[in-house]
Formats: sequence, C-alpha cells, structure tokens
Amino acid sequence: MKKYREQIRKSNQQPSRKKNIFDILLDIIYLIFIIPLLIITLMVVYQSIRYPDKVPDIFGYKLFIILDEKMEETLEYGDLIFTYNINVDELKVGNIVAFRNLANTVTVHRIEEITKTEEGSKVFMMKTQENEVFDTKSAKEEKIEGILTKRIPKIGLLIMILQEPLVMLLIIIIISVIGLIAYCIAAKLDERDIKKAGNAQKLNN
Repeated sequence: MKKYREQIRKSNQQPSRKKNIFDILLDIIYLIFIIPLLIITLMVVYQSIRYPDKVPDIFGYKLFIILDEKMEETLEYGDLIFTYNINVDELKVGNIVAFRNLANTVTVHRIEEITKTEEGSKVFMMKTQENEVFDTKSAKEEKIEGILTKRIPKIGLLIMILQEPLVMLLIIIIISVIGLIAYCIAAKLDERDIKKAGNAQKLNN
C-alpha cells in the first residue's frame, strides 16, 4: 500500500523546470536594464515636477551635450559632460560649472571671480570668450546646475544621432525582434525540458 501511494505521489508531481541560457539572459536584461531604467524615469519625472527650473539629475549627476563652441575653452562641440550637484559655498575660483544664463539655457564656463549681492547671495563671474553675449558672463547661485566632473569627447554627437525619431524607431524594432526571438527559443527549450522530464518520470515509475 505504501509503495502504491508513493507511485501516485510521483505521478502527481509536475516535471521540474530548469532555467536555460535564454531565461537567464532575459532575467539579466530585466535586472540590469528594465528596472534601473524604470527607477531613473520615475526620478526624472518627479524632479521635473518638483523643480521645474532645474535640470533633473540622476543620483546628483547631470548630463549635458556641448552644442556651442563659445563655452568653456577646454570643451569642444559634441562633447558629453557630467556635472554633479554641489553646495555653492564649496565652489571656488577656477571651478568649471554648468549654469542657466539669462536666456534660461544651460552653458558651461570657468569661475573667474565670486562676489556677493547686498542681500548676501553669491554671484559667480565667468571667464568668457571674446564677443560673447552678456548673459553668460555671470550667474546667481540659484542658477548653478552643477560642477563639471567628467568629459567624454564627441560622444554627444552619437547621442544626438540616437535621439533622431527614425533611429529610435529602428532601435526599438531591433530590440523587440531580438526579444521576441529569445522568447520563442526559450519557450521551445522549456517545452523540450518538460518533455524530457516527463519521459524520465515515466521511466522511473
């Protein structure tokens, strides 16, 4: 009787499913790309709503592409730069900062002098190039977006290309096709593993 009950128990068990390489790959993509992208998107949306006059940051860092040759002389058109949020009291002469000018666009310059208004707030005088417009020569402390931490030459040009609607659509299609193929292959491998497990179980019974 005990042997009979053991056979019934085994026959009611479902075949165990082992993860194949495509399952693992999909898990890795989900953990490394999808979840972080969702978190970053939520952070950016939240900051855009709460601080509409500031560029949203990701854990304190902001990314900018140099599109004006009249910015800081050590930077070139198409460079990708990283800035970090910093307390304005920590800024010093010689620091390179990103700030919003009077036209409310972001520009990058080196601090040449630091002064104070009658109210006690700081004003940063910038080292600008010849014939540069007046609205980039100084910035109030609330206009500072961050201090320059890293520069990647010319990578901004690639990012601008990737932002083109047709290029983005092509990338989405390619990723979708690859994901669909991976899903179909994973399903086939799962079906094969289940059949093998079922056949092995029948032999054991």
